[in-house]
Amino acid sequence: MPRPGELTYFHNIGDAGRTHAIKKPFSDNGTPIYLMDMGLINSLFPPPPAKVLECGCGTGWLSYFLSQKGYNVVGQDCSSDAIKLAEENPVFLHNEGTISFICCDFESLHYENEFDAVLFYASLHHSEDEKKAIECAYRALKKNGVCLAFEPGIGHKKHSRDIIERYDVGDRDMPPYLIARRGKAAGFRNIRFFVHSAYLLSTIYQRPSPIRARRLIFSLPGVKLLVFLFLHLFYRRYSGIVLMKK
Repeated sequence: MPRPGELTYFHNIGDAGRTHAIKKPFSDNGTPIYLMDMGLINSLFPPPPAKVLECGCGTGWLSYFLSQKGYNVVGQDCSSDAIKLAEENPVFLHNEGTISFICCDFESLHYENEFDAVLFYASLHHSEDEKKAIECAYRALKKNGVCLAFEPGIGHKKHSRDIIERYDVGDRDMPPYLIARRGKAAGFRNIRFFVHSAYLLSTIYQRPSPIRARRLIFSLPGVKLLVFLFLHLFYRRYSGIVLMKK
């Protein structure tokens, strides 16, 4: 059951906030990260026209991206305000792909063996009971279907205190090892972890740092590679991406 703030969030953020949400990924400073994530989603999902359920789709910008690629998409969100914004967005009205939206709680979905892929993109950490949400995702998938989760890891709740207090939303840590533990209990197999795109951008593809000491350290031969190896071998279980197969 979502917290009250989850249902009223898109009303409370005002016109500017709603416009920002509708125009993602291009309205946000994280555009490079979003675009890298979308590329990874395409590489890990079964090919179109697979049927995809996006849990916690918000204003639907990522559902729209997937439908434009040829996927048959159902975007779900618990906020009726978000679903209304998604359905009234002009880009959807002229969309040639297959897409629809539903307003409900992803902890109580009733789909069974219907989807080839389920996506949690920065949404599972808003759940009150991630165990129920992942169990619902498992049931919704066909045999050999995949569930992909892009969620903030350790430390996210600490950095989100202002948002939690202002909007009364369930913003908390959702590390990959917890998602994997819940997924295994639900019946998922072949669980894999990947490095977050944000970390790749901040290490391998980063712009020169304004901090001289950091700029000098990262200019040393092999330092970027060592940081990437650390992220790949150890840290991705604490703050990374999870792929689970049914």
